[in-house]
Amino acid sequence: MRISLSADKHFAEIEEVDTCAELQIKNCVEIQSGLEIESKLFCGQNVEKYISCCGKLFKKTVFNGIRFPQGRLFEDEYITYQLYYRSERIAVTDIVFYFYFTNPCGITKNLTLNKRFDEYDAQEERIKFFKKKRCKELYQAALLKLLNSAQWDLIKCQKWKEGFDKERGEKFQQQYREALEQAEKEGIVRFKNNYDFYVLAYPEKVNFFRVRRQWQNLLRMIRSKI
Repeated sequence: MRISLSADKHFAEIEEVDTCAELQIKNCVEIQSGLEIESKLFCGQNVEKYISCCGKLFKKTVFNGIRFPQGRLFEDEYITYQLYYRSERIAVTDIVFYFYFTNPCGITKNLTLNKRFDEYDAQEERIKFFKKKRCKELYQAALLKLLNSAQWDLIKCQKWKEGFDKERGEKFQQQYREALEQAEKEGIVRFKNNYDFYVLAYPEKVNFFRVRRQWQNLLRMIRSKI
């Protein structure tokens, strides 16, 4: 066993936590594969639980050659998927062993667009990792994760004139375009089903996309009546 994963409890005031009451046996420990845990990075409840390194015990050797990136936010997102990939078996329990103090003034509660760029760099590395390892389903899930999670921040980049690093903003928009192109090659997105992705990736072509969608809708209507 190289990783053990427990439940956690978030609290804002110390009086809210009764550690003795939380430390009780509920269900037995469940053993899952690393790839099973990987899939939970992209769907289901408590995705943050699997992305974060909090509430986990790691065997020292699982970190061989893997380090948190220096000077980056969202640092867990850069490495947890790599740690899971290395682990054939992971012990999962719903016993609460980790108590997380929620700081209202903390970094994650005061995110700016510049800070969030680190998250999308981490997602880009994760996409490349799964592609290199030929994990097709995880690669496709990672692509869709970026396309869906980045939409609001991409709108901010395109509409705001100030307030963020322009070079990083341009890089972010390029990351989105590349993810869309790769997803299209994989056959997991199509213009008629994912119109918003295309408009966000190529805002300069928005009028063209609108006309194209109108023609497609018109053709579908005509075919349905033939």
